[in-house]
Amino acid sequence: MRVSLHFLFMALSAVFVSALMSRLRLAMADLSGERQKLRHLIQSSGMGLATIPSGGEPEIANLGDTIWESIGGSADGAVWRKWLREMRNPPEVLEAQKYLSPPTGESRYYQVTLSPPEDCEGFVTVLISDITERKRIEAEIRHADRISILGKVSAGIAHEVGNPLASITTRLALLTDCNDLDELKQGLQPLEEQVSRINRIVRAVSQIARPKQGRWTVFDLRKAIHDTLNVVRLHRLAKKIEIVYHPSEKPMRVSGVEDQIEQVFLNLCLNAIEAMPSGGKLQITCSYAKGQWTLQFIDTGVGMSREHCGRVFDLFFTTKTNGLGIGMHIVYQIITAHGGEISVESGVGNGSNFTVTLPEATETVNTLVA
Repeated sequence: MRVSLHFLFMALSAVFVSALMSRLRLAMADLSGERQKLRHLIQSSGMGLATIPSGGEPEIANLGDTIWESIGGSADGAVWRKWLREMRNPPEVLEAQKYLSPPTGESRYYQVTLSPPEDCEGFVTVLISDITERKRIEAEIRHADRISILGKVSAGIAHEVGNPLASITTRLALLTDCNDLDELKQGLQPLEEQVSRINRIVRAVSQIARPKQGRWTVFDLRKAIHDTLNVVRLHRLAKKIEIVYHPSEKPMRVSGVEDQIEQVFLNLCLNAIEAMPSGGKLQITCSYAKGQWTLQFIDTGVGMSREHCGRVFDLFFTTKTNGLGIGMHIVYQIITAHGGEISVESGVGNGSNFTVTLPEATETVNTLVA
């Protein structure tokens, strides 16, 4: 009897183990299939995926993919390892854009994202993506916005250049028949002044039409505002506007792309002027607190509803008949890329107040961006 029970137990155990092994093989097949799907998904995304165990070295999940080859592969001196050291142990999800200019080949832009673990025992997830094409498109959109700004001030440019040209033409005509050397010298001095005036206008306009290379530097916001107002005053409606600017007495040092910040100020000022077609006042104030520079662009124009205030930075949103709805979206993108913030307070018939905050520069930087 005991022998029979023993054989029965052995038979049942064999059946159980066989069923368990069968289920295990199915589970492993499913796991292998899911792993293949995940690998295909990662390869299709074009991203580099890696993990950093707690206290360990980075482990690449898709080493054979092209993106890793472009940034050094698994080599100890690979540039991506340097990027990760700079961004190590983030308290929350951290994104950074990196520029790589190899001795040969095309320069590329990369976005590096680090996701920390929910607990201390987990691992940091690393995603690296090539954003060169996105940067190119963004640069084209910004340039299109610049051309739009140039169109807005074109009538004022024609007027501002036309006046000194008319003065030069008239004075040259008068000097043609002049034989007195002293009189000729006196007559040439006003011509010099008018040519200098045209030169200043051309230089101001060229800053819009031909943007400088996007190199991060430390610069003074006071100069950026001053250069911006030189262009703003060319707008046909600017003659009706009282522009009041209260510059800071101390240098307003920030780090970033000066050309892009000037583009932000141009958009804000021109929008304010166009909101006051019958005239009004544009006030620009500056203040400093807790490592942040704050600039306010306050106008007495038509204002906006609360609904429009909530959408003013959305792409393609505009309240203008011939507007494209990209200018304020670009303003928002530039300010956030510089670590700053922008907000608006407004009411219908009560004007608008755009507030821009930018962090004070703490060190000199020399990084290329789009």
